[in-house]
Amino acid sequence: MDSYDVTHLERWFGLPAEWLGERLLSGVKYKKTRMKTLRNQVSARSGLTLIELVVVLAVLVALAGLIIGNFPGIIRKASRSSGATSVQDLSRAVQYSYTTTLKYPTGFDSLLETATTLYNKLPPTSTNAGIYAGAQLTPGTISAPEGAALVKIGLTNSLRHTAAVSTDVTWTSTLPGQTAYSFDNAANLSVTTINSTVAYSVFKADTNNFSAKKWLIFGVGAGCSLVGPNATILEAPVHYGADASQNPKDYYQRYAVCFEVDSSGSTIIARYIGAAAIEGDGLTATDVNVKEYWKN
Repeated sequence: MDSYDVTHLERWFGLPAEWLGERLLSGVKYKKTRMKTLRNQVSARSGLTLIELVVVLAVLVALAGLIIGNFPGIIRKASRSSGATSVQDLSRAVQYSYTTTLKYPTGFDSLLETATTLYNKLPPTSTNAGIYAGAQLTPGTISAPEGAALVKIGLTNSLRHTAAVSTDVTWTSTLPGQTAYSFDNAANLSVTTINSTVAYSVFKADTNNFSAKKWLIFGVGAGCSLVGPNATILEAPVHYGADASQNPKDYYQRYAVCFEVDSSGSTIIARYIGAAAIEGDGLTATDVNVKEYWKN
C-alpha cells in the first residue's frame, strides 16, 4: 500500500492505516477459514450414516412385502381384465365373420378327445383334477337334422383334440389341416354341451322351451377358419386363467363360443349365442370377468 493510499484511508476513516489494513486482512482470513469449514461439513455429510441406511432398507423391505403379498391378486385382476376384453373382441370377430360372409366360422375345437370323452387337458376344478370347467361341460350328441342346421349357418365340422399331446397343449392339441369331424355325417355328431342353467347364467340365453334346445360349446383354436393370415383374426387368442398354476403349456387355455340348436319350431334353427373363457371352475363371460375383477 503506497503513501497515497495510506493518506486517503486515514482521511476517510479517521483511523491509522496500519490498523485498518490489519482488520481487512483478518476479515479475509476469517472468510477463507469459514468457507473451508463449510466445505468440510458438506463433504462430511455427502454420504448416508449407517442408521440412515438401515432405515432406508427397512422401508424398502416393508414396501416389497406389501407388493409381494398382493402379487397373486394383481395377477388375477390382470387376467380378469384381459379376459373381459378378449371375450368381447372374440364375439365381435365371430359376428363380423357372419356379416361379411353370411356364414359363421367352422373348424372349432370340439373339446372332446373321443366321441364320449372330454379332453383331459381342459382346466380342472380347484378341488378335483378329474372334473373340468366346474363340471359344466358334458359330452353329447346331436341328430342329423340338428347337424344340418349347423351346416346351414356355416359350421360344417369340428376338430377333436389329440389326447397324447402333453406339452404346449394349447397350441398343439388341435392344428390346421388335421382330420375334421363333419356335422353333415350322422356318424360324427359328437359335441360338447351345457345345460339350460349354465346357458342362461353365462350367456343369458333364452331358456324357454329348454327341453327342445341344445347349447353347444366349442373352443376357438388355430384350426378354426376364423383364424389365419387372410381370416378375421390373425391368431387364436390364448386365455391366461385366474389360476396361475394352470398355464397354457400344460392345459387347454383357449376361449369358447356357444351355439344354440333350437328344435322347438317346425324348422330346426341354429344360432350363435356368445363367447366365454374356460376356467377351472366354469365358463365366464364378460359380466363375470368384470365382477370378479372388482371382487378380487
